[in-house]
Amino acid sequence: MPIHAYTMRTDSSKRTILLYGRLDGGPATGISASSADLTAAYVRSTGEVAAIELTEGQPGRWTDGGFVEIDAKLAPGVYQLGLPDAATASGADRAVIVLQAGQAHFDPVDIDLVAFDQQDPHSLGMVALTNEARMSCLSGAFPHLAAWERERLTEVAH
Repeated sequence: MPIHAYTMRTDSSKRTILLYGRLDGGPATGISASSADLTAAYVRSTGEVAAIELTEGQPGRWTDGGFVEIDAKLAPGVYQLGLPDAATASGADRAVIVLQAGQAHFDPVDIDLVAFDQQDPHSLGMVALTNEARMSCLSGAFPHLAAWERERLTEVAH
């Protein structure tokens, strides 16, 4: 069973995910929030399970439970789902989103909930890191970059 993965900051709000629906013969198109056999839920690592009340969504816009097909012609089978904020709330380190729609198959979506913002271009949202802690982290993950950074800091200090 393939699983689509996302990483999101804990307590993220107004987030959307993309899903791919398929049938045996190819992409599943024409599914909407009002489809009689469509259900959605999330499961958190805390054991909490909750249904997601689906509503009609709009591509590129978040709506709580908003479900919409992106473009049946240009991107057949691709759908967007607006996550309820409760799915990413603090207290859990993972959430799994499950959709079911009759004969269509949607792979589960696994969301790692983390304490940093991977989209922060400066420091991954870890502004509290001291230079010493930052250098220690760099040394373990990127030793050559850490050596270059130490040289640069030494030159600036003199």
